This record gives sequence, C-alpha cells and structure tokens, in this order.
Amino acid sequence: MQIVQDLLTVNNFMHGRKGWTPDRIGIHVTEGSESATESWFDNESSDVSSHFIVSKVGGIKQEVLMSDTAWTQGRIDHPTAKIVLARQNVNPNYYFR
Repeated sequence: MQIVQDLLTVNNFMHGRKGWTPDRIGIHVTEGSESATESWFDNESSDVSSHFIVSKVGGIKQEVLMSDTAWTQGRIDHPTAKIVLARQNVNPNYYFR
C-alpha cells in the first residue's frame, strides 16, 4: 500500500511534540468525502488536522509529518476519558498519533 504525502498548506498543526513520544493512536471517522475532509483540514479557521486520511477505498494520504503534532484530539474541556485524566494538564495531541 502506498502512502501519498499531501502535507497541509495551512498551519493547523504544531511543529514538534514538546518532548513527548506518541504512545497512542487515535482513529476518527469523518463524514463526507475524502476531498471534503482534506478541504476542511486545509481551512485555516478549522483548527483541525490529522496525520493521515484513509479513504473508503483504502488510499492513504499523509497530511502532517509524524514528527509534528496534528490537532486531531480537539480541545480538552472537562475530560472524562481515563487516558486523558491520567495525564492532566497535558495536551493529548502530544501523545496521540
């Protein structure tokens, strides 16, 4: 399977990981088409991104370098997930890939 690198053209991610090594993988399902998802990630006002987009037919596009922090976990406000509570005051985007 080939991964096509199609890096974001807007800054909806952070360079580096503030010393964190990712030890979790977040899998999200999007609504709409692959092109709509790419368009949303490439919209500066969306403030979201992901390292990869996997299409319904199995194509894989890399949107953010693995050495950088994608903004895929959202803003944390009153977390309830044990994985996030275990690392209070740490942005989960640092340790999720």
